[in-house]
Amino acid sequence: DLKRCHLLASRAAKLNSPSLVVTNHDARLFPETLEGGSALRFDRVLADVPCSGDGTIRKDPSVLPRWTPAVGTQLHHTQLEIAWRGVELLKGGGLMCYSTCSLNPIENEAVVAALLRTFGPACLRLVDVSAELPSLVRRPGLPTWRVWYHAAWHSSWDELSGRFPRKCPPFESLFPPTAEEAREMHLERCIRLPPNPN
Repeated sequence: DLKRCHLLASRAAKLNSPSLVVTNHDARLFPETLEGGSALRFDRVLADVPCSGDGTIRKDPSVLPRWTPAVGTQLHHTQLEIAWRGVELLKGGGLMCYSTCSLNPIENEAVVAALLRTFGPACLRLVDVSAELPSLVRRPGLPTWRVWYHAAWHSSWDELSGRFPRKCPPFESLFPPTAEEAREMHLERCIRLPPNPN
């Protein structure tokens, strides 16, 4: 979004930092190497991905008429591809913050779980930041959720693929981790910021 890129550049100019570059590029395809072939790696990555925006309905009621459960489902794979690229661009020991303006776990915890599942605990882990900003009103990440598809809620991939054995969509990453995976992932370390902290 070129307009938002200009806004970011304008605000970032106030930081007067010599180590800041603003680019306008599809985050899913962000280059891994610089001209000449040297690897492009970052200490920090902020992946503020496109989302359904259902967490902004309180301040922007125009979001509500356009919102359906399918919006988050449709955005999930784009969000996952952006976050995936973010992890690939991290230096060893680097930190990534993944964020949305959504309350939908399919856009949040499901993306984080899919990343952890893909990269594995030897490469990627969810950091506990509960001691940071102790007065910040927050909720822990959700360990489980259901997926809405074709007028029904589904609790697991097996349930959905059993309902649509011939034409099941590629929705496996939308579902919560198994009990065994959940013990390693610690999705409760995700931070949910309520729209109205009071």
